Amino acid sequence: MRRAGDRVRITAQLIEANSDRHLWSETFDRDLDDVLAVQGEIANAIVSSMKDELGLDIRPDQAAIASDTASADAYDLYLQGRALILARSEIDRATVLLEQAVAIDPGFAKAWEVLGAAYYIAPSWGYALDGDSYARAVAASERALELDPGLALPWSVLGQVGLFTETHDYRRALEYDARALAADPNGATIHLWAALNLADLGYTERAIAAVRRCLEIDPAYGNCRRHLAFMEYMMGREDAALELFRQGSEAGFRGNEVLFLPLVLRRQGRAAAAYLASGLVSTQGFPVADLLDVLEFPDRDHSAARQRFRAQADSLAWSNLANRPMTSAFMGQFDLAAIIERDSLGWVWSPDLKAFRRSPEFKALVRERGLLSYWRDQGFPPFCQARGADDFACD
Repeated sequence: MRRAGDRVRITAQLIEANSDRHLWSETFDRDLDDVLAVQGEIANAIVSSMKDELGLDIRPDQAAIASDTASADAYDLYLQGRALILARSEIDRATVLLEQAVAIDPGFAKAWEVLGAAYYIAPSWGYALDGDSYARAVAASERALELDPGLALPWSVLGQVGLFTETHDYRRALEYDARALAADPNGATIHLWAALNLADLGYTERAIAAVRRCLEIDPAYGNCRRHLAFMEYMMGREDAALELFRQGSEAGFRGNEVLFLPLVLRRQGRAAAAYLASGLVSTQGFPVADLLDVLEFPDRDHSAARQRFRAQADSLAWSNLANRPMTSAFMGQFDLAAIIERDSLGWVWSPDLKAFRRSPEFKALVRERGLLSYWRDQGFPPFCQARGADDFACD
């Protein structure tokens, strides 16, 4: 797209990726008196032009892009905020952009929808917003549904917030996921959050199916790729996990790299693992060497290293709040590992955390977060077995 004043030239191409063969191309020159009308017009023109090339049985009006707002300024702010949320980048800025969008058009349902998602994910990605992020997520999601009851993502947000702030009811969260997917089967984020809930519960293969569907819908969704990488690792498919992890790293998407430290250490050496570990905190002072020693030489006496870690843990500014419990588990500080402030639990199934899963702290966490209650009704995951009427064991 090229723009000169109030004129825009848009060139659209269809390319067969396997052969790099151009199937179709067309250029559109338009005035930008009403950018939303231009967008819909060009979308319809593209569909009309490609019908014969692709053998599509579709009416042009089915390609119309619903913006939910008559304000081009609000729509532009919405698109910018939505892109940042999908990238899990600058979430604080994304919330400002989306707040500006709904201030311009208070009836813009899709902007409220994404704003609710932004408030929900902010804490777990290390962004401290004004006020109670979860309460704001609920308010924005409920407002979105008031404006458009057919929206899907707000149901997922409401389910996730309830899971972390109320009774830890996975049954209700998964019911909300199902409701969201019924409203929008092609919602990539909905598939992702459903996958994370299943992964929390230890149903890893079901979670993998859901997160793969996320990537089928949006192959560039970095957060889906990084979660799939770890899920493949949980199932022992190390080569597939490392390849997905590499793809995500090369695309610049970061998050919870600590989970791959043991695998990187084993497969790629201490230097690579040290570099990976150096990003765990946003201030200097993290005992990287101690952590790598614990992982590389588990049979040695690491009591001094654990004391140093414990002394520093509270003062460190973690780059991602989820890094703290994961790193604490690797360091053998299971009481700290069980203090999970605002994140999913899927990491507890790491193949490198069997000792944690056999600890009293893990058992207490499973009961507190509602996993055991769900398992009793729906069946235990492959990692765990019931032990009598009120106990269980996990490998």
